[in-house]
Amino acid sequence: MPHSVDNLMKHFRVLRRLWAISIQKSLVFRWQFVTDLIDEGASVFVSLLTFDIAYSHVPTIGGWSQPQAILLIGVFQLHSVVINVVFMNSLFLISRTVFLGKLDGLLLRPVSTRLLLSFREMHFVGLLRLIPGIAIITYALDQMGYTPAFTDILIAGVLFVLGIVIVYGMWFASLTIEFWIEGLWSMEEFVPNAFRFGQYPDGIYTGMTKMAFLTILPVIVVANYPTHSLMGNWTGGMLWHAAGLAFVMLAVCHIQWRVALRRYSSASS
Repeated sequence: MPHSVDNLMKHFRVLRRLWAISIQKSLVFRWQFVTDLIDEGASVFVSLLTFDIAYSHVPTIGGWSQPQAILLIGVFQLHSVVINVVFMNSLFLISRTVFLGKLDGLLLRPVSTRLLLSFREMHFVGLLRLIPGIAIITYALDQMGYTPAFTDILIAGVLFVLGIVIVYGMWFASLTIEFWIEGLWSMEEFVPNAFRFGQYPDGIYTGMTKMAFLTILPVIVVANYPTHSLMGNWTGGMLWHAAGLAFVMLAVCHIQWRVALRRYSSASS
């Protein structure tokens, strides 16, 4: 047990130093935050405008009212911000790290290489972008005339975290394919682009599409489940489903990483 604690603290110290460097980089490129904020704001505006146009013709979409759809957009916005802050920048660097021979240096360090690849580039300034998402959620709940119970908020938080884990596991696992296929840059964008389908109400998906979006590419789980919880519609099945998917995605991620390392040839070999 003492050895495990020491090992954990060693990893935390390394990450803390890497995060300090990330903050310094963010302070150097101050305008990057402004451009990111504009880009995120434009994306949210387009989503809201799309629903506004759609709801001007119909009262509900997939059984969701307009305030409920706006609530979903707010939750999806928070989800996108957390991903961007925690591991997006790091995962975008994996391909370049592998094919420029920089992975060798990381493998020699006395800490988890996967941990370094996943969380070495944090974008802490991006946390300010949580404010628009929280504002959208507050506005939507006010329009609904509904105040979530403490249990609803707690379950929504658990489902939200599980959704982040699911995205991370799928994204990292997809990037390990590049150990076999050089220059497959499109894999960097595949998972984040695919999960944009999660900002739409789950009621619009039916048949095999809905089944795929609940299991193989679980975009519905990520943002829709926490939104249902905030509306008081959560079920035990949602919790078990999200937890099971998170476990499976992390297991697949770990297995593919181990296989990819065996496949990897050092840049110096």
